[in-house]
Amino acid sequence: MKQTTTLLLPTLNEIEAVRVIVPQLRRDWVDRVGAFWLVGCAFGPLLGWLVTETFPITPDSWHWLYGLRALLAAGVPLVLALPLLRYVRGKSSLVALPLLVVITLLPVSTAIPVIQDLWEGPCVRQAPSTSEPEFYLKRTEPVSEVYPFERCDLSLNSEP
Repeated sequence: MKQTTTLLLPTLNEIEAVRVIVPQLRRDWVDRVGAFWLVGCAFGPLLGWLVTETFPITPDSWHWLYGLRALLAAGVPLVLALPLLRYVRGKSSLVALPLLVVITLLPVSTAIPVIQDLWEGPCVRQAPSTSEPEFYLKRTEPVSEVYPFERCDLSLNSEP
């Protein structure tokens, strides 16, 4: 069975739209990837957040959890925006380029603290109640009242 696609062209003159717009459409795999850009911008950060909230963050799992969150929140929207850049040209570029950049950077901005934690790594701090060391990612975990100024104690990070 052959796949078909429906194209909706809301214009005043349909004949002119078919003559001008339809020849510009390319039917290759890049256009199919670009069609999911807005979905990736909306649901990439949500799925990344769900991953880090669903699974426990431990010293053994934080790399892949935060890596997956950064990939879903920043990587997916950026990759899906790239095929759309070829349509930013002419008079429409004054509107299309800022929209593409701003909407793509919104989910990417949610991944910045996660990427910073991936770069810097975790800290270990002393828990006030038990005096046991606890695992801590300083960019994405909220600052508590007990620790008003968070600081990594690098001496606790090193293993004997």
